[in-house]
Amino acid sequence: MTVEAKTTPSLRCTMADGSTVVLDVPGFQVNDIWNQRVIVRRGKVDGRRPDAAFNHEFNISPRGNARGLMEHLLAADVAQQISMQGGTLLVAHSRERETQGIAVWEGRWHEMSTLLLPGEKDSDALSLFDGLLFDDTPDGLQVRPTADRELGVMVAEFATGVEGVGEVEITPATASLAAVPQWSGARVRAGEVWRVDLTLDEDPRPQYGLRLASRSAVVNVIPTDTGDAQQREPLRFLDELRSLSWEQKGATS
Repeated sequence: MTVEAKTTPSLRCTMADGSTVVLDVPGFQVNDIWNQRVIVRRGKVDGRRPDAAFNHEFNISPRGNARGLMEHLLAADVAQQISMQGGTLLVAHSRERETQGIAVWEGRWHEMSTLLLPGEKDSDALSLFDGLLFDDTPDGLQVRPTADRELGVMVAEFATGVEGVGEVEITPATASLAAVPQWSGARVRAGEVWRVDLTLDEDPRPQYGLRLASRSAVVNVIPTDTGDAQQREPLRFLDELRSLSWEQKGATS
């Protein structure tokens, strides 16, 4: 099954940790196909091992995304299927020995998935979901630990696409201070904008984008088009952005 993208001028989503992201930009079309990058931390950081050793990364998206990956990218077949918390927990392995598999909890509206190492045991894959409680609603999927588990759930990034503009990656301001340039940017309604180098280590081809910092969020816009005019439509998008926020659960204005 594949998910067909629809568009809307605004998007509001309740995320795994209960925080809420809001993107409102009349005149542009925001995809309702989105992805949250979620970190689940197990146990207390003890200083003897890197913090990352306690973390495991998941992705949350509208239901159907993982099935599309299984069919079109991973060439994976379902090996385990278990009813769990009103949804279904699947483990799928690729038919190609060196390709990753995937484990996914599917709810009524959303899903939470993680990639697996080639040949990873089903029991190890299923254990990645131990201690997690799912609350799936049309507004979003919230994830919390069971009372007896020492787990932390954090949303690291929310990403979606905007037609004619490119990919939009949003992070909370509290975790993104180092990414904000120290010099003043161009003023727009939602905050300040800078042109930034987004070139990846694994792909040395130059890639420039725009970064906007609002009161509660930082957004990178990676343009769809390349060439001399690649910044024009993304800059217009940021200039006309009416609202961009990442509100923590329980926060008050």
